[in-house]
Amino acid sequence: IPLHLHSDTTLDASGIYTEGCIVLVEGYYDDGIFVVNELNFPPIEAKAKSQPFIPLAPTSLNVSSNHASSVAPMTIFTMTNVALDEPAILHQLGDLVDNMCEEMSAQQVMLVLMGNFSTGSLTLPLALEELSRQLEPLPANHSVLIMPGPNDTPSMCWPIPPIN
Repeated sequence: IPLHLHSDTTLDASGIYTEGCIVLVEGYYDDGIFVVNELNFPPIEAKAKSQPFIPLAPTSLNVSSNHASSVAPMTIFTMTNVALDEPAILHQLGDLVDNMCEEMSAQQVMLVLMGNFSTGSLTLPLALEELSRQLEPLPANHSVLIMPGPNDTPSMCWPIPPIN
């Protein structure tokens, strides 16, 4: 059922509301629009108490039979605190990339790298240049996701919305 929400005032809605989360909304319906007075999370209760009322999430993908044989799991590697001016970190990253190239070149692989990449002795442009050199040997079927750390330049841009 499509529901159009509207609030005449600024809501004091603390917390993080993600897609698909359950919320309690107080308000009234007026001329096809639900006017919101208050928005909250439901009270915390034991899982066993609320679970019977929550629809089950899908447990499998609906893949047609002609594509079923081509669907394979993706291997995901994660490396955190990738300070690119530390020789030990560069060595570990190099070993990981070599392993991905030698043993998994035919597979779909994702490498998730989390910063801080730049430090006091290495600016972000130099850090990205070094990272590019380290990742150059990866085959085209390998994906890389780069997540800046709190001290990397993109994370220090304003405004940053509050997280309660």
